[in-house]
Amino acid sequence: MEHQVESGRRLVLLVIVISLTFSVLVIVTFNILLGPENLPQQIVRFLLTVGLCAFLYKGANWARWVASILFGLAGLQGLIGGLVALSTSMAGLLLIVMGLVYVASAIVLLFIPAVRAYFGVGNTDAA
Repeated sequence: MEHQVESGRRLVLLVIVISLTFSVLVIVTFNILLGPENLPQQIVRFLLTVGLCAFLYKGANWARWVASILFGLAGLQGLIGGLVALSTSMAGLLLIVMGLVYVASAIVLLFIPAVRAYFGVGNTDAA
């Protein structure tokens, strides 16, 4: 059981790293393409993402559900937006890849047994 929990922790850490990396890439790309007008909003969103990821790492089950829902919604939006944008630009391919990664992250958090074991270990300090 301990091995499964450790495997789940590593998968959660991978999801966290991917999520934070994509968040930074989105902020940088958005600011390069559209300017820094929305930078304060993006920084607040990034800080909220960091907070959510901290609770994920602590093993808070509510954070797993919130992150899964947000990743699922972002993934669907990325897939749909990417398919629409693909007709006019190859940038749509980037959106499709991001959408697939977000959907995969939600699937990992919800359905991988090792991850579920990690969140079911009784991390009472994470509540």
